Parts: sequence; structure tokens; C-alpha cells
Amino acid sequence: MSISFSLCTATIAKAPTTSSAAASHGVFAEKADRILVTPALDRIAIADTIPPFRLTSQQVLSKLDIVEIAPLVAEAIRRLIDFFPSLITAN
Repeated sequence: MSISFSLCTATIAKAPTTSSAAASHGVFAEKADRILVTPALDRIAIADTIPPFRLTSQQVLSKLDIVEIAPLVAEAIRRLIDFFPSLITAN
């Protein structure tokens, strides 16, 4: 068990209302279902970069909010180009 998981578990156990988790992608450990099924965890947000193929529990899958990342990356690139126009000029 990792230190971060232990801290997260302790935090969830003391939470008086709802709690959520977020991950940068859907790569979960093989037995993540057993941990994430806890009723203390209400929502899990992940980016759509890698599907959560190891999650099989319908209870866990129903907690997932999958965020489409392409528009966020496109907006970041647009802002970089606006701020640094020299990035797109030919040498």
C-alpha cells in the first residue's frame, strides 16, 4: 500500500460530507475496484487519455467522470501562440 493511498484513505475516513478523487489518466492498479468501491468516495475524475480498462465494477464505473482533454490542450496551445507569436514563425 502506498503512502499516498494511506493518506487519502485517512482523509476520506474523516470527511464529514462528500469526497472526490482525480487522476491524470485511467490506468488503475489491477485490484483498484476493491478500494474505489468505498461509499466514502463519491466521484472520480479522470482524463480521457487512457481508458480505465482495469475497472470492472459497475459501482466504481458509475462514479467516473471522464474529462475530454483535447479542448484543454488546444486552448493551452492557443494561449501559448497568442503570448509567444514567435513560436509559429519559420526560421
